[in-house]
Amino acid sequence: MPESCNDDTGSFNPNGPATARAAYLALQATKYRLPSGWAMYIHPRGWVYFRCDEYKVVVDEDIRVPETLERITSICMKENLALLSDGQELCIVGFNSDSALYLAVDHTQCTAEYGLEFSSVTQPIRDISLSRVLRRRQLYWNFVSRHPTHVSVPPDTFMYTVDIVKSYYLDNLTQGTKSTVPFTKAECEELLPSHVCSYNSSDRNMVSTNILIAWILRETCNVRRAERYGVRTFQQTEINRQSASRSHSVWQSSSRMSPSCLWILINGPLFGIPHSYLEHVQRASEFQGRLSSLHQAWETYTDQLMKEYSDFIPVVSAIYLISQ
Repeated sequence: MPESCNDDTGSFNPNGPATARAAYLALQATKYRLPSGWAMYIHPRGWVYFRCDEYKVVVDEDIRVPETLERITSICMKENLALLSDGQELCIVGFNSDSALYLAVDHTQCTAEYGLEFSSVTQPIRDISLSRVLRRRQLYWNFVSRHPTHVSVPPDTFMYTVDIVKSYYLDNLTQGTKSTVPFTKAECEELLPSHVCSYNSSDRNMVSTNILIAWILRETCNVRRAERYGVRTFQQTEINRQSASRSHSVWQSSSRMSPSCLWILINGPLFGIPHSYLEHVQRASEFQGRLSSLHQAWETYTDQLMKEYSDFIPVVSAIYLISQ
């Protein structure tokens, strides 16, 4: 797996032609005063992680502590990690004195799986279920989002990400507030301009590109797993959406009063206000796929409620003055 930056910034020539590049890379990776074979990478948000080229292992623990380095080295030797193939690496998520938690990463297929069984994570994705593929892709892009500095994302992955954002934008246009995609229309409009979703050869090794792609594709996998992506037919999908958006009564009268008397009471002294409020509450309570839409519906309801209340006050005042 090609690395985006692995220069030894502890010994570069300040008079050489690569000074500017080395000075920039010094903020992302270094091997200065680290054990042989290890490199420290810096996430744009400031935290660091470490990678060993010999064992192809990534760790979040601080190997600058001798006890931690000794424990990590013993784990690598015990599991014989030096035999990993190109495009594979292992992330040690956590460990104690007796065991360790591993994440097997396959950069060739952009998949990851907990455990040491690389035979499962490297299995061709066409031979496994789609739900499992989405789960492994979700783990992979979560790994990239936390360890983006040493990873190079293939150019076709970037174009695939742009295509996904465009499909989300189209879904927002056609479905409106009923859209269930993870990004709103406004967010898609911010992602689609050329200064965000543009690609050239120099972008491939940029850490910001890796983080952007990982964020979008991770959220995509989350939503697709929840919506059982690739399982239902068109008719089944429509039935499921209709059942999810079907309005439910929020109040049922248990009064024994006759319907005619109740109708007179509501439409006479109460001016039909209970019916109007019940209709507004039902409409505002319908969840149509996104919490922001529900929030907007309740804001519209409260604004309309205040307007109706303001209109009702003069009517009541006029009736009161006439009755005096």
